[in-house]
Amino acid sequence: MLFPQKQKSKAQLDSVLPPSGSQDNVSAETKSSDDGHSTDSRPVTIDCLPITKAAQRDLLQPPHGFVSRRIDIDTWTPPNLWSLSKRGKRSKRMDYLFVLFGILVGVLASGAVIGLGIFSFMSDQHKYCLALDEQFDGPLNTNIWSREVQVGGFGNKEFEWTTASSNNSYTKDGKLYITPTLTADAIGEGAVTNGYTVNLTQSGECTAPRVPWMDRTDSEDIRMASIRNADVNCQISSNSTLGTVIPPVQSARLTTNASFSMRYGRVEVRARMPTGDWLWPAVWMMPRDSVYGEWPKSGEIDLFEGKGNQARSRTEQLSNTMRSALHWGNDATTDQYLKTNQVSTLWRNLWNDEFHTFGLEWDEHGIWTWRDSRARRVLNVRFKEPFINQMPKVQLQNGGGMVPAPNPWSKSTNNGAPFDQDFYLILNLAVGGTNGYFADVGQPWSNDDPRAAATFWSQRASWLPSWGSVEKRSMVIDYVKAWKRC
Repeated sequence: MLFPQKQKSKAQLDSVLPPSGSQDNVSAETKSSDDGHSTDSRPVTIDCLPITKAAQRDLLQPPHGFVSRRIDIDTWTPPNLWSLSKRGKRSKRMDYLFVLFGILVGVLASGAVIGLGIFSFMSDQHKYCLALDEQFDGPLNTNIWSREVQVGGFGNKEFEWTTASSNNSYTKDGKLYITPTLTADAIGEGAVTNGYTVNLTQSGECTAPRVPWMDRTDSEDIRMASIRNADVNCQISSNSTLGTVIPPVQSARLTTNASFSMRYGRVEVRARMPTGDWLWPAVWMMPRDSVYGEWPKSGEIDLFEGKGNQARSRTEQLSNTMRSALHWGNDATTDQYLKTNQVSTLWRNLWNDEFHTFGLEWDEHGIWTWRDSRARRVLNVRFKEPFINQMPKVQLQNGGGMVPAPNPWSKSTNNGAPFDQDFYLILNLAVGGTNGYFADVGQPWSNDDPRAAATFWSQRASWLPSWGSVEKRSMVIDYVKAWKRC
């Protein structure tokens, strides 16, 4: 081929010029003067020389030696790929089949979960009728709500004196307030620690049933019997020498024991919980008749339990956490609530920041609780087998040694016993206690200290500022609703 000619270097010219001596295609004219200087000089040119393909490549290749890697489609032969072989194709088909099989299994599993959920939801659908609708629009309806008045700490050795005073439980702006106040504001600071006696039996205010000492059974330990004794619940004296104090905080505990109870149904409570160290708000239920015996034989249903202490990190379970639980067992030492206990934790809009709705659903098949929506379950206990099957086979007897655990629900044929009897509602705000509920928070008292209440009161500078205003430290209930089967 003919290639357009440009000026070339000597090395390039040497590679393409004919051998020396050949004058066929080269002409040069040189005219010299007598003194040897050139009088006519023109550059040597090549007038379209025929060159080889190798020479073309040499001429086109850049100085840095770049080599093109483009494939010549006319001469390229595809490699012998394994994926195009019979075994490769077979393996590829198997891969597709495995993927399709996984998708199919996932679809079937999802369908099964959805189907079981729908079945469970439909099985929970009973015909219910509204039986309690308390909106707190007027004064507290004492035909529905009874105030419990005690100083005994309700078995937890709590530090509050529950009163019938309107300072501690009242309605305002269509809401129920349960507000803790200092006992010193009512009786004087000195009376809290020395020289004062509270006798609720004498004043006729005590609501604790009197259980004489001689009624104590052999299986009941002395501590529990003393708690049940009406004198402990209704009478207390302050003595600085002994370290006994009048309960340093007054609060309230409201129940429907005398007016409303239910066996199976729904409960819904909308409330905002209190802010303040060692405050213990609760929405719960207790058996009306205690068919199977003393607590916890006849059970306890906790819809909501919380703490007023502000959480400082996500690992803490304080004002950001609610607990739902069922209590059941032969006695306090064999209470199996840890097997039927769940928590729900928020990271913003906490229980004490704004109002939340708490619900309970209960039938012969199980009990479950929820918060803010029925889709957000907290506790879900199904009565698939009798509770006795989940109890330890033996337990420690009072005199020492192990004995077979008795079955307190033997007279019932229901798997749900003891949760197959009437329960009533309780709304209360407790303060402190020595049962271990606050043990994980670094409390300023010891649960083993018989003077725990006195220590709590002496350390008030560490906790009282956290209580804030009346609005903040109060448990505020917007409404309470309950449905029974029609």
